Amino acid sequence: MPFNEKSDIHYFGLDWLRFASCLTVVVSHGRDMFFPAWDAVPPEMKNLPLMFFYLLSRLGHEAVIVFLFYQVFSSVEMYSEECSKIISKRRNLRLTELSGFYCH
Repeated sequence: MPFNEKSDIHYFGLDWLRFASCLTVVVSHGRDMFFPAWDAVPPEMKNLPLMFFYLLSRLGHEAVIVFLFYQVFSSVEMYSEECSKIISKRRNLRLTELSGFYCH
């Protein structure tokens, strides 16, 4: 399938997963640049929302893996449709060769 054509199949859930993983990576980088490490946070400032923020922003590496898995999945899906068209054309060509249109 050429790059300017769109597939009929679209996975909105996977798009949201890709968005969430990208957002997690951005938050993780932002936390590393603008916030101190969890051990450096004073004990009186450690509360449940801050702990939740640090917990979620720690998942940056895992989010990159999820994002790359999604990219591979979407690429394989796009190229598998193109490959199936090519294989069916080759199969039809072989059938015409066997039927006598083209013999060695």
